Amino acid sequence: MKKSLFAALALSALLFACSKEKTTQDKPAPSGKKVPINVSITDFVKKVEQLPSPLGRKSNLSAKDSVLSTEISDIYFFVFESHNQVVDFIHQRSTDDNFGIIADSLPEGNYRVGLVASTDSLTIIGGSVFTNQPDETMAPTPFPDVFYKGADITVSAGGNNIYDLSLERIVGFLEVNIGDAPAINADSSITVNLRFENSYLSPVYGESYQGTFLIPMNIPRRSQQVFNAFVMSTYADVFVDITYPDRTTGALLTKTINYVGIDKNAKTILSGNLYSAPPVPEKFSNGFNVSINKIWGPSNEIGF
Repeated sequence: MKKSLFAALALSALLFACSKEKTTQDKPAPSGKKVPINVSITDFVKKVEQLPSPLGRKSNLSAKDSVLSTEISDIYFFVFESHNQVVDFIHQRSTDDNFGIIADSLPEGNYRVGLVASTDSLTIIGGSVFTNQPDETMAPTPFPDVFYKGADITVSAGGNNIYDLSLERIVGFLEVNIGDAPAINADSSITVNLRFENSYLSPVYGESYQGTFLIPMNIPRRSQQVFNAFVMSTYADVFVDITYPDRTTGALLTKTINYVGIDKNAKTILSGNLYSAPPVPEKFSNGFNVSINKIWGPSNEIGF
């Protein structure tokens, strides 16, 4: 079971306004004469958009063996000084001119830059990236497909200050296939929840954390038998709870698949039945097999 690392993020040190759509935020201004810099991820954006069978932001991700390719809709560019203090931030949307090219200016010096690209808009809070703003009454919502790249750069008046970066996928994909799930129109009370999903991402080094409110995340139902979502928790195991009605009494029962590992850039598939469990290896209990499909391997579709 993973430990909550929310306290590790110095939110108090990263003071600028939080808004899902607002791109101009209050931040400390570095001193000194500014030098133009150019950061390009256009090659990366083209690779993602040119993958076969793009699904896009409003796709139905229910196909078990589908290639989960997609299109980038938002890019978030962070610049950090020492102590991981945010000194600049730019948000680009796919409708913006020169999407994928970050034109900025910074005083000479050493910086850490973090680039986050996603297939849907995210919330920026205090230098961190969320799908929503968690509080005691809110469960995490699934992240979209998310890519990241961090780099240490030196800005100098005599340098070209041009950087060409390619991002890497930092989420996994969890799919739960329930072979004997009742039809959706006959019974809609089946739910699948994931415990210990990370609710936010630090763009300094691309690490994700749980936060302080460990409310389970609902995995959306895509068809009668399939539930799936992108998952940010790829550093430690998660628990999957399936709540379903007893066929005789209608009382709600819960089946738990413990210690499920989610890998970055890979699809983890849980397959089984609720009402009649087939034989499974001893390692996995409660009638569900676990398999890993490396459909996103670096030598496959993404080609980073």
